[in-house]
Amino acid sequence: MYSPTVPGWYPDPQDITASHRWWDGARWTDAVLPQPAPPSQQATTPGFVPYATATAAAAPTVTFDASTPPRPGTQVPADCVWAEIQHPGPPARRPAFGDTSSRMAALGTIAGRTEREIVSFVGPPNSRSGVGDGGYILQWIKVASFSHSHFVLSFDKYGVCWGVQHES
Repeated sequence: MYSPTVPGWYPDPQDITASHRWWDGARWTDAVLPQPAPPSQQATTPGFVPYATATAAAAPTVTFDASTPPRPGTQVPADCVWAEIQHPGPPARRPAFGDTSSRMAALGTIAGRTEREIVSFVGPPNSRSGVGDGGYILQWIKVASFSHSHFVLSFDKYGVCWGVQHES
């Protein structure tokens, strides 16, 4: 059975009648989301799909402001992370002290958060690298005498995080 590494909502591996089940980072919980109702017949803006209801698909280039997480029913670009993954909600209170590792852990679910949210919570990254589709990765690297940490997060072209690509 598939078991992700990061806590969050994932397609339910146990029950096809539920669309998503919560993975707490160690085990599947009893929390499930019901199958969404069939999409309404309302017209959508070209290149947009209803929030958190679609699979990734090629879409025309559209202008979209991802600085604020969308509300249910809002249309988002089909190539935006939010077309597939819901925003995880407000983060916990930012720790006054701590290193990158402890702040990443305190932030909780990373996928679906904006770059601005993550940077304001964790601190600025050490590097930024672009990828071919307009997306990018950010890296947080800390090397000390007795410890080190390295986080690589991937983002879509709108600044919404796909998730952790590497953690050590």
